[in-house]
Amino acid sequence: MSPTSTRLTSFAAALLFMIGAQAKPINGPGGHEPAINTAGLTVAPSGFEENKGQVRTTTGAPAPFVRYRLTQGNTSIFLLGNGIAYQFNRSHYSEGYAALEKDAHLDPAKQQELDALRKEVRLETYRMDMLLEGANPNARITTEGRSADYTQYYNHDALDVYTYTRITYREVYPGINWVVYTTAKGLKYDFVLQPGADPAHIQLRFTDHEELFVDAQGQLIHGNRMGRFTEARPVSFQNGKEVSTRFVLDGDRLSFALGAYDPNQPLIIDPARIWGTYYGGTSTEYGESCSVDGSGNVYLAGVTYSSDAIASGGHQDTYGGGNYDAFLVKFNASGVRQWGTYYGGTGIDFGYSCAVDASGNVYLAGETRSTTAIASGGQQDTIGGGDDAFLVKFNASGVRQWGTYYGGTNGESGRSCAVDASGNVYLSGTTQSSTAIASGGHQNTYGGGQNDAFLVKFNASGVRQWGTYYGGPVSEEGRACAVDGSDNVYLAGWTNSTTAIASGGQQDTIVGSSYPDAFLVKFNASGVRLWGTYYGGTEYDYGRSCAVDASGNVFLAGTTNSTTAIASGGHQDTYGGGNYDAFLVKFNPNGVRQWGTYYGGTEYDYGRSCAVDASGNVFLAGFTNSTTAIASGGHQDTYGGGNYDAFLVNFNASGVRQWGTYCGGTEYDYGRSCAVDASGNVYLTGATNSTTAIASAGHQNTYGGGVYDAFLVKFEAGPAIGILSLEDPDPSLSIFPNPSNGAFTLSGAQPMEPFTITDLTGRLIHTGRSNANGTAAVQLPNATKGLYLIQLGTGAHRLCRKLIVSH
Repeated sequence: MSPTSTRLTSFAAALLFMIGAQAKPINGPGGHEPAINTAGLTVAPSGFEENKGQVRTTTGAPAPFVRYRLTQGNTSIFLLGNGIAYQFNRSHYSEGYAALEKDAHLDPAKQQELDALRKEVRLETYRMDMLLEGANPNARITTEGRSADYTQYYNHDALDVYTYTRITYREVYPGINWVVYTTAKGLKYDFVLQPGADPAHIQLRFTDHEELFVDAQGQLIHGNRMGRFTEARPVSFQNGKEVSTRFVLDGDRLSFALGAYDPNQPLIIDPARIWGTYYGGTSTEYGESCSVDGSGNVYLAGVTYSSDAIASGGHQDTYGGGNYDAFLVKFNASGVRQWGTYYGGTGIDFGYSCAVDASGNVYLAGETRSTTAIASGGQQDTIGGGDDAFLVKFNASGVRQWGTYYGGTNGESGRSCAVDASGNVYLSGTTQSSTAIASGGHQNTYGGGQNDAFLVKFNASGVRQWGTYYGGPVSEEGRACAVDGSDNVYLAGWTNSTTAIASGGQQDTIVGSSYPDAFLVKFNASGVRLWGTYYGGTEYDYGRSCAVDASGNVFLAGTTNSTTAIASGGHQDTYGGGNYDAFLVKFNPNGVRQWGTYYGGTEYDYGRSCAVDASGNVFLAGFTNSTTAIASGGHQDTYGGGNYDAFLVNFNASGVRQWGTYCGGTEYDYGRSCAVDASGNVYLTGATNSTTAIASAGHQNTYGGGVYDAFLVKFEAGPAIGILSLEDPDPSLSIFPNPSNGAFTLSGAQPMEPFTITDLTGRLIHTGRSNANGTAAVQLPNATKGLYLIQLGTGAHRLCRKLIVSH
């Protein structure tokens, strides 16, 4: 077996803190070391704050055994030279303190009384440690993610104190690095094993705990009367297949057992659900779209018939009337509602899509029959006739900036919106009007038939820049749009037309003219078509969603019952059965298919949305009533019941499934949209009438009533166990530059020594051989942005290095 590295994670050590009842103060591990004084330190650093002398014991002595500290709620977490100290803190106040604190600033006498009570405040602490038994006490510590700002502790001569997002203890055991970092759920830690390292060296010892056990679900519980930590059951995956991993607890010592796996392949832990919420009143709601801003706030858009529980502090606090209003709500990253608003007049108003720009402004798109309360200061102030599309812009506080109708004398529906880096916003949908739609874009006249798709570009002030029809002589539905980093814009949907759709893409002809094919088309920022393609087989094929990665590859998701022409080189090459399967396909920037996959079991499976993270992983959301072939290593492995469950599945950039999950209770659950934040957390929204299995730790934990509620669920999807990390101790092999654009020089090899380059799925990218001087100039012109692995040599010993392609 060739030497490689394996990353073994903290057993998903997401720390869930719960305040307990009365507790006892202790001195420290074994009662020998003093508790650590947290007074005088800054409040809750966002990362690990380096100890430059500002951290002291309760006796006032320096605490050099503390390397870094992190605060989470009432818990202080200290990184030691050989482990972690968890210190629970509780302040005891005299009776009447809270009332005085509220009013003292208005009354000097009360302020004096408050000052006296402050002297009586008592801090209670309880410290327990997790120690790395037998670890190297002199492990070299390196840091990543330094903060831009710093703190000055003048009273301790601790100046320029920065915080960091990741701390690495190198060679904490022979050939093993220990990496500690923070996520949205809390603290996590990894053990990174270099070639030849023995995981049996890793032994964790817990001191001064009052409870320590592995529960029936395989989770590790450790804590005391003041608090508890729950470390989730360890589950690792390799190329989408589960690798058995479990805790082994022997007294106060913890290790882990890992089943058979290939150390040359990456292992990835299952995603954990962070929070979930219903959103609805006493009538009916549908969640149609979600979007995330740069600060991790998440927006939910949809449709409501409820006059309660929807609006708070936004643009429109009361139900507009008619049968439905659109709604838009903003949550912070923890699921706490920031504001919510209705959007609608006296007619019917549907909210179908939302998008956020770089400044935190949020757009809502949909369809309306209301003649009032929709438009203000945008492109079109009056309704054109029948149903019109609409687009409205709000600032980050929910205040409307402008709103516009978009439509001619017949019907329109706005189905999707997207924002480019310059703040221009695109609206796409379906139209039956032959006027008021197109201006200066690709197609200025109505194509004919029942419907055409349309796409229109507005600037940040709501002024139209160009607009285009997209359709042939039969019928088109425009359902999604997306923008890449070069301001090219994509339009997706489905069509029955045999002309005017495809040009220079993957598929130039419709396969089954009696049934619709999906389509995908790319325009530049001026509305000029660059290419267009059909996508489908001999049956029904519907394009529902599109998304673009950082390299300009574009994904198309939808629903099909074609048994041919859909899948190629992806996760599932054959039709699952039933009436429909979901599908997902990846194209390069030129419209050439890279891979395609079905996703479905033996029943109905509908693909409704896709989203891409910064690493090129892609998520597919929808709903299903298949009880097989959907879930693998996700939050919910079994079908919840009822007629449908929502589902969410994660593929890597090569189309290999990483995990899949149901999301649903005992009734109807429909997944309609997904979105990914900058940290790799993924959101799923839709509609449900299940009263269980949906909400936890979010804004609304109980079903609102009516026929359906909207729902929004946040999953932590970032890899934790076993992302391959090749860090050979031999420094002779070097790569320059690294990161690179795919062109670099490899140095330090033996003369004429062979080497290989693979991606993280193990796919061979390049082979080569060094020259007589032991160097090689390498060009990877087709390599996409991401991490690659270089192995040099043959036989039992190979040198390994990571290569990052950054273009």
